[in-house]
Amino acid sequence: MNRCLRLTSSSVYSSSLKTKAWQAPSVLFSMAEGVVGSSSELDFRNKVVLAPMVRMGTLPLRMLARQHGADMVWTEELIDRSVLNTERIVNDELGTIDFVRPLPELMSKKQQRTYDERGPQVIFRTCAAERPVVFQLGTANADLALQAAQRVAKDVSAIEVNMGCPKHFSLSGGMGAALLSAPENAKQILTTLKRNLSLPITCKIRMLSTVADTIDFCRMVQECGVSAITVHARNIAERPRDPARWKDLAPVFSAISVPTIANGDVFCFADIQRIKDETGCDSVMIGRGAYRNLDIWSDVEPIHPLIAMKEYLVTAQRWQNTWKNTKYALTRISGGGLTGGTPKFAPTLFQAKTAAEANALIDDELKTLKLYECYKRRATGGHSSSSSSSSSTASEEERAEKKAKLEK
Repeated sequence: MNRCLRLTSSSVYSSSLKTKAWQAPSVLFSMAEGVVGSSSELDFRNKVVLAPMVRMGTLPLRMLARQHGADMVWTEELIDRSVLNTERIVNDELGTIDFVRPLPELMSKKQQRTYDERGPQVIFRTCAAERPVVFQLGTANADLALQAAQRVAKDVSAIEVNMGCPKHFSLSGGMGAALLSAPENAKQILTTLKRNLSLPITCKIRMLSTVADTIDFCRMVQECGVSAITVHARNIAERPRDPARWKDLAPVFSAISVPTIANGDVFCFADIQRIKDETGCDSVMIGRGAYRNLDIWSDVEPIHPLIAMKEYLVTAQRWQNTWKNTKYALTRISGGGLTGGTPKFAPTLFQAKTAAEANALIDDELKTLKLYECYKRRATGGHSSSSSSSSSTASEEERAEKKAKLEK
């Protein structure tokens, strides 16, 4: 069966996914000229990048991060077997490459009966404008890892093996942080990928039980020929509410020569330089801070969360993100509720059944709070006079200044 299909707006695939999308200002989606021509050109030093985040790290957030100044973006973790159960589709309607499961011919009879209502499931959507993009793979098997990586290799800039996820699903399957206690398997996965792919291979880990153990594991990974190592400054037992231990990263990074990326508790622009100074890392990865503050990539005032929600929703509609995933992201961006908003807004918004309904509610709230004009000026590249929503998208001058600070 042909694994690469091209479907247009007249196809059953695009028709089933088509929505009446809000037409966002083109300024948000005009980055194609920034595409890296070859993955071999990737340099993982002196970068500020978007972290892989399950359910949050879909195309809308990745595009917003790139637009606002992220140097590179990581996909959410996708499991090897899930990737292998997809078809690669050239989506001419959106200008994307979609990895979709299942197509009608791959469905069971029960699935076929609900196909018209549910449509196919896009598990990974990418476009040229978001590159460089690093594809994070969840795996515990070298052969499956290679097959999955080969499936997406032509559409991504690098492959990363997730060795840091502490969730039960990953650990029970021998994936994620379980690989920290299975170094031989981790080595086999990395060397298999490195030997068979021309793309850069990276990995993301957590701190082990001791700094010395973490150093030993990183040295093993380095010997596998990876292009970069990201270390999350928490161990398997620690959760987001526990402070990230930046001080423990410094001896790890000083013990290896491969480019290093520090991750954990970067919530404002100033934190970027602070974590570099404290850890000696080459680059910085931002997770929760990137959706709590869309402008974290530049030294500007954070925007009001309602404007951030509007920007995300517009971007999600532009790329036909599912409402279920979009609604989840909106709750995360808002922090589960909105301070400073009208009392009934948050409960009403989170009961919305469609993106169009949510869009209307957010517009009304923006107007009630006299923030709508701030949003419009920002969306069209203008500057707002409001201190709480004063930044426009990152200019070239801001990006250059950020680079200079990070390279000091």
